[in-house]
Amino acid sequence: MAAGSSDGPSASLRRSLPLGLALLIAFSPVLIDLGRHIVATPWARGALVFPWLVFLAARADRPDRPPASGRRWVALALGAALVFQLLAIGGDAIRIARVGVAAAVAIGLWGSGLAGPRTALLALWLLPVPSFAVEALSPGLETAKGRLAALWPGLGMSDPVGLSGPALVTGQGAIALTPLEGGVVLAAGLAGLLWARALLRGGSLGRCSAGAVIGAVMAIPLQIVVLVALGQGVSSGWLPLDLARPMLDLAGPLLVVAGGLGLTLLRPVHGGRTERPAARRRSVPC
Repeated sequence: MAAGSSDGPSASLRRSLPLGLALLIAFSPVLIDLGRHIVATPWARGALVFPWLVFLAARADRPDRPPASGRRWVALALGAALVFQLLAIGGDAIRIARVGVAAAVAIGLWGSGLAGPRTALLALWLLPVPSFAVEALSPGLETAKGRLAALWPGLGMSDPVGLSGPALVTGQGAIALTPLEGGVVLAAGLAGLLWARALLRGGSLGRCSAGAVIGAVMAIPLQIVVLVALGQGVSSGWLPLDLARPMLDLAGPLLVVAGGLGLTLLRPVHGGRTERPAARRRSVPC
């Protein structure tokens, strides 16, 4: 009996592998474009840790059976995503199709029974924050963060003048601030990390949502701390001025990736209880 009950998820996973390969081929235009975007855009690299987090979450959040209408939803989502991709390619706007692919992955995980709704929603973090969202509140948002960082002794703030943007002034020169310092990317990354953390600890959908909100709020002081730390590093001379800007580009993604890998140390909770190692379990007669 025990062997039969443990066969279900493995068999479902084996049946899903050919479908997964077919979908990789079908959505290859979007995936290739996404890969190029991550290589060319440093701040998008924080999304690289979320496939691993989705894999961990799916192991702890797998339902006993797929939803009754799951296959129908999966078919509709995949069909819509493929049509959306074709329209985006025809309109020379392939990046817009990423949303459809991310939604199709989320619905596919849920509808096929490979993962529950909490993991399906976590899969939306596979999509990097769009550029328009990063730049939506610029330059006001990064200027506000820069002014708060400039309250630290030895740092100052240069407001935008003409075509030049805001800059954090140090004893060795000014560090230009970009929309990235507004903290939208870091907020999204930390929201995803705390969603995953709550999920792996057996939290409900409400707890996952609360964790995401807390993560987004935590990004505000953390972004200021990063600015102060790099500004002080430049002022003290241990960090060259020309390296400050590249480090600001990579600081957020590195924090998100490091935090995501740190979640690997958590022991996943299955069904509200931490699963004990197999060696300690007592065999239950069928």
